[in-house]
Amino acid sequence: MPATETQSMTSGRLVEEFREIFNEALRDAVSDLPLAPILIESNFFAIRNAQDQEAFFATSTYLDEFLLSTIPATVTFNEDRLALWAKEALDFARQNASHDTFIEIFSLRLQYEPVIQNLLQLDASGRFLKDYFRQVRIESAYLGDVLPAAFLNSVEAGARSAIQPTLLSLAHQLKAHANLGKLRSRRKISKINEIRTLPSFINEKGTIPFAQQSGKFRIQEVSELEQIAQYRPVMDRAIRKLIDARTFQRIGNKDPVLAGLLSEYKHEFLRPTTESSIPLLWMCGLEIEERIARQDEVDDADERLEAEDLVHLRRLLLSHNLFLNCYNQSASLLRDVESSAAIYQRMDSAAKRLSPTILRKAAGDLSLVEEGTAATILRSISRDDEDGAPESKGGVAIKFGLLRGLLHAIGGYLLSGIEKIIEKSIVDVTSKALLELLRANSSFAAAIAFLLGQTSALVQLSGQAPIYFGYIKNLLTMLGLHG
Repeated sequence: MPATETQSMTSGRLVEEFREIFNEALRDAVSDLPLAPILIESNFFAIRNAQDQEAFFATSTYLDEFLLSTIPATVTFNEDRLALWAKEALDFARQNASHDTFIEIFSLRLQYEPVIQNLLQLDASGRFLKDYFRQVRIESAYLGDVLPAAFLNSVEAGARSAIQPTLLSLAHQLKAHANLGKLRSRRKISKINEIRTLPSFINEKGTIPFAQQSGKFRIQEVSELEQIAQYRPVMDRAIRKLIDARTFQRIGNKDPVLAGLLSEYKHEFLRPTTESSIPLLWMCGLEIEERIARQDEVDDADERLEAEDLVHLRRLLLSHNLFLNCYNQSASLLRDVESSAAIYQRMDSAAKRLSPTILRKAAGDLSLVEEGTAATILRSISRDDEDGAPESKGGVAIKFGLLRGLLHAIGGYLLSGIEKIIEKSIVDVTSKALLELLRANSSFAAAIAFLLGQTSALVQLSGQAPIYFGYIKNLLTMLGLHG
């Protein structure tokens, strides 16, 4: 695999990926071990004050959770050796990732023993427990110098068992990057031009922002920064779910190229956000969307993604589109009249006719839209009823801004409901189950009814202006209303 095909995967990034995957695997490995009882029964710490002893036992159930979150702090790696290992591992991958047995060789035969013998270290000081006693406000705790052997042995056993799935996940990522490099090397120049021309298009403003309360929407000034801050954690949760070791491995087994795109997407998302990074993130999301669309043509069960993984992938795409749309939000509408009108004029006549129809339907449902906002919407589209009256650029911009703001708010609100259902569910969630659970919740009922009544118009609108409304198709597909 030529080095140019994995330029986004450097040895430094491989170290970061290793740490993140390992920490998650370590927490899984020790989650069933009795770490808290081992500490409590040992003589590693003592609580001198009787009142503090009472408080400790009252909060001891929290110790389990605390240990799971801080266990990675007790396991460290020799920095120099880890960096050298990463460089050698990446060189090996560049030469051999296309080989059929690469994953097995990388994760089993080649790397396991070097990592165990040369890199793994344990911090036996137990300093992290000082934070625990500080949090539960126990000031009289006395800590020993070295963690008990039984505790360290359990952590070391967990670390050893965590290395295998970590290397396996990394092997899948490296192979996915090899496949992704080959795919991208064949892409047409039009894709490159698309990235180059995107910044001027994606930075156009002109949305009238909306807020919601108990499922009812109203016009309300919200800054770009506020909306971006709202969606960043949503994006982070969606990405982490897909990069979870088990989920990522499952997707990688079915579609290695898609796994590579997800790894690339995570890298782009975690980079500092700049004007140049947004188009790259958008492009990576577009490639993921194209890859998922191919699933409709897959007949082989070995290549078809699991239904639960498709739900999580569409959740990522929906949050991706809503997040990027935040960079188009602006309360200063008049300053951007020209650009909003220009975008609107690029839509075909059918889509233009759809815009006032969708707005009129939304404004007619006072369980969906607040009364004052409904009146504002109806005033903005009243000129459509005046035969022969030409639309001013300002009028067009206001109509387009209302449409974008309202649909963005509805999409974001339903995404919040989808997130809650997915996170709380103990079983896999299907599109049909998502729709029914949202419809059964009175807070989401009006928004779902609106989607059901306007599905055809919304699909057409998303096809005409995918940069601004493409997320609608993803939302409808996620709920089983399209595709």
